[in-house]
Amino acid sequence: MPNSSRIAVLLLLFIGLLTLTGCNDDHCPDCGITTDSPAIINDAAKHPDQINDFLRLVFLSPHQEFSGLLGQPSASYAFVGPTRFYQPPLPVNQIPQYPGLIYRADKTLYAIRCQPRNAEELAPLLATWPNIYALLKTELGNKGYACPASPGAGENALYCLVKDYQDTPSVVSSDSIYLALEVAVQLFANPDISNVLKTRYGIYQEFSGLGLSVKTYDNYAPMSAHVVLSQAVVPEYLVKNATLAQGECRCIRVEPYAGRETDLLDPDFISQVGSADCPIVNSLRRAR
Repeated sequence: MPNSSRIAVLLLLFIGLLTLTGCNDDHCPDCGITTDSPAIINDAAKHPDQINDFLRLVFLSPHQEFSGLLGQPSASYAFVGPTRFYQPPLPVNQIPQYPGLIYRADKTLYAIRCQPRNAEELAPLLATWPNIYALLKTELGNKGYACPASPGAGENALYCLVKDYQDTPSVVSSDSIYLALEVAVQLFANPDISNVLKTRYGIYQEFSGLGLSVKTYDNYAPMSAHVVLSQAVVPEYLVKNATLAQGECRCIRVEPYAGRETDLLDPDFISQVGSADCPIVNSLRRAR
């Protein structure tokens, strides 16, 4: 048999083998290629304990020292997003908008990717108000707080507001959501409570509680309901404010440089060259 014929036969056998093993399917974990539809990716992202692949960006002034934690040192929790939503890579200046941040050209970027083999290391929680209330009741319920709280006792007042919340089912979806948002409005109306939410949980007034981060709108200008719902794009999670090593996170540090904003931030590049010590990367163009 001529060499060309042998090659043709081998090629046909290889294609047949791919068919038998399922590697022509839309999703085959053994093929090295994933072509899941956006619907499947989005659905999977609502189960953060199963995906275990998270991205977080932090901007610090050049003179500020990075704490080595996912969040602020005073916080118990931090927000992260699903890495899969930023693949293929996007320009650096586009990514921060989706988790509700602003790109800072004058600041050092810490790009963090966490892939803990054990989900409990970060205990990721889809950031919905019902999930947040359940977390707060668990955390604060054993502190012996009495209700009503004394003036200025923000943590105590926070517990008093959420302790009786029940996620009551309804055939009208707006009704059940309304009950959750009704409590949230009261939380932000109390400065003492909102301060606890910010410093300990990283929850600011832009937080929707829909399980989706609100994309930055007009430099944090007031938003209508239409705008909030339209800007809610990427799932967000609350995770333990662990060290990067505890969360099995890799990090790179990128100082300001001309053209950084349009360079692509590839999560795989973070995994390849990063570590828990956040080594300096002089240019993201190396990722191309």
